[in-house]
Amino acid sequence: MDAASYAISTVVLLLLPRATRSTFAAASFFGELAEGWAEFRSRTWLWVTTVHICLFNLFVWGPFLVLGSVIAERRLGGATSWGLVMALYGGGATAGGLVMLGRLPRRPLLVATVATLGWSLPSAALATGRSLSWVCGTALVAGAGSAVCGTL
Repeated sequence: MDAASYAISTVVLLLLPRATRSTFAAASFFGELAEGWAEFRSRTWLWVTTVHICLFNLFVWGPFLVLGSVIAERRLGGATSWGLVMALYGGGATAGGLVMLGRLPRRPLLVATVATLGWSLPSAALATGRSLSWVCGTALVAGAGSAVCGTL
């Protein structure tokens, strides 16, 4: 089914009208790079959010995914426990996505950023030696926050 969706997407893209070429001469690569960087820097919300997500991936998500299973193996009961943690993360994401259906907050970027506060909870629960139930609860909250952020 996934392959069929890609095939359909390809056909739809091929049916789109082709863009006409610009009559302007193309700027240099470095000129375009400098222009793009200036545009990026001029939007505070964009670069702050980009730094936020980079730090999240470096300090929270990567360690959680890599070390979480190791900690689960050593102190939480093994692969079954880690599977439960990840299932609850997915359940939280599903619930968060369902809650967002048909909703658009007045300040979506603020709500999305606040929703990411829950992302650190599972890592904190693992790092502080909390029980499996604590880790599962925090994974549920983090999953919901992930869906809210991703939706917005």
